[in-house]
Amino acid sequence: MFKAFNSIKEILLVFYQVLFVEAKERYEITEFYLEKCGHNKKVRNLIKK
Repeated sequence: MFKAFNSIKEILLVFYQVLFVEAKERYEITEFYLEKCGHNKKVRNLIKK
């Protein structure tokens, strides 16, 4: 039971890490484009909320 729980936890950790990295990259790309438009602060404030 405990071993199974551990492996599930590890799978979830990897899954979340992949999701986080992808989201971070996507956010940085979005940030880059918005910086050119000058809307960066507005968007950053929206994401923080």
